Amino acid sequence: MSALSVHQPLTLPQKIEILAKVCFVQKGVSCTCRQNEYLFKQTITNTRFWVICSKMKCVLVQNAVQYAAKRSAFWC
Repeated sequence: MSALSVHQPLTLPQKIEILAKVCFVQKGVSCTCRQNEYLFKQTITNTRFWVICSKMKCVLVQNAVQYAAKRSAFWC
């Protein structure tokens, strides 16, 4: 935290790291652990969504290229 300026917003990995440290330091505080777990689950869900979404885009592009190749070969 010392390397960050006061006005610089924290990124999501930094927030998760800070919450994880708080969770380990204050083991008796369950709400902090729950908040950390929530952010971790949210990050995992978003990551999975973007992996699936990018994979779908890749497949759609490949299908378009294959269809265009078949179509151009047919019309030649």
